[in-house]
Amino acid sequence: MIDRLRSAFPGQVEQRWIPHHEVRSALLACDIGLLLREARITNKVASPTKFAEYLSAGLPVVISPEVGDFSAMVSALDLGQVLVPGDRLEVTKPDTEQRERSMQLAADRFTKEAYDHRYRTLLGCLESEPRVPTPSPFAMQGTMDPLVSIVVPSFNKRGFIGKMVESVIAQTNEHWELILVDDASSDGSQELLGGFAGMDTRIKLIALDQNMGANHCRNLGIQEAKGRYVIFLDADDLLAPHCVERRLAVMVGSGLDLSVSTMEVFKEKPGDHGQQWVPFSRTPLADFFRHQLPWQTMQPIWDRAFLLTLGGFDVAFTRHQDVELHTRALLVPGVRFHMRRTEPDCFYRIAEERKVIDPRRLLHSFSVSAVMYRQKFLRAAERLGRPDLLLGIIHRTYLQILLNAKSGRIDKVSLRSLEEVLLAPEWTSHLPAFKRWLFGFTRWYNLLPVRVPGVNLMVFALLTGGWPRGR
Repeated sequence: MIDRLRSAFPGQVEQRWIPHHEVRSALLACDIGLLLREARITNKVASPTKFAEYLSAGLPVVISPEVGDFSAMVSALDLGQVLVPGDRLEVTKPDTEQRERSMQLAADRFTKEAYDHRYRTLLGCLESEPRVPTPSPFAMQGTMDPLVSIVVPSFNKRGFIGKMVESVIAQTNEHWELILVDDASSDGSQELLGGFAGMDTRIKLIALDQNMGANHCRNLGIQEAKGRYVIFLDADDLLAPHCVERRLAVMVGSGLDLSVSTMEVFKEKPGDHGQQWVPFSRTPLADFFRHQLPWQTMQPIWDRAFLLTLGGFDVAFTRHQDVELHTRALLVPGVRFHMRRTEPDCFYRIAEERKVIDPRRLLHSFSVSAVMYRQKFLRAAERLGRPDLLLGIIHRTYLQILLNAKSGRIDKVSLRSLEEVLLAPEWTSHLPAFKRWLFGFTRWYNLLPVRVPGVNLMVFALLTGGWPRGR
């Protein structure tokens, strides 16, 4: 068939052989996937792998009639075109929404994780005799090397770190190590952490004599980790007792690069706030771009090898560091990840006393990092045809600045200084006039004595081209 196409369309048809690991990258650069087969009985019962590969790359599929079950699926779910001989090709280049829909469908229907639960249920139903327990795959067998490395950066969090360490020690699966990286604390944290390390050989303290920032600490923890998997935990947050056990149950043998679980927000103790951060998104990359964050630092368990290929955290980011890492991970061709609606297995503290940086300095860090994030991922967002998504992080940061200005936490001089960083003419001058006006409106409106609910959501939608979603 390829030879016939070459003859019919000279100079327009190319055949290329590429290594298996480069197939997904090649498909991501394409617009349409072809599954054209002759009308034979073998094709009627076929299940070509290419179909799932096309969908996972976001491609519409042009398929012959009666190719397994897939021709009917293409028609029923509007995944492309069933091309009957003599018909015209009607499929066009997909837009971003169509690509993301195809990718999500591939994840829902053509991955091991999508069917693993039903498969295990079926096996259980087929067992007619009592099952003899088998050793846990997570149990240590002839080695003391930890399977999961929990990495914690800490700076002046003495009042919280005790509860954090207790939550790790209470894990139902004991196959972990805790790597505490103290970032030159001045509140006695190092002495307290050293006491924990002296009580349990699984706890390791790395005490820095110079403040290097959380990203440096986490990267140091990744390098020192002995486990195959890594969980990041902050010094004032907590893990549920089943966290390591249940995350391992998903990762071991799955081939996943990361798996993301549900988190709960709390003030003084878990359960006192009620908000949950459920990692469910049909378009996680687009949501990170628009700063409608699908998950937070604690929620993934990572394959350490994948973290090393990423190079860990970008030390240039003093804030939004987890947003940058997760965005970069999702941009890796063929990244394998899974989002899980689960019982919360980690807890994020929002109490005010946990903050150790003055508001102006904190907002300056957020502003610098927000602009850096937009600049770093602008080209990738342009490839998706959605560069305006990146205005989400700018808008969200600006709202925080204006909220602090209105409450008196920063003065007018600081407000102008922060605006010069966040809305620098070097990049805002390239925005359409309407978008620049929207930022001006945002300032005027949010400094008013009274505000109308929903206005900031509307401005967000106009800036980014989409409404933010609740958790």
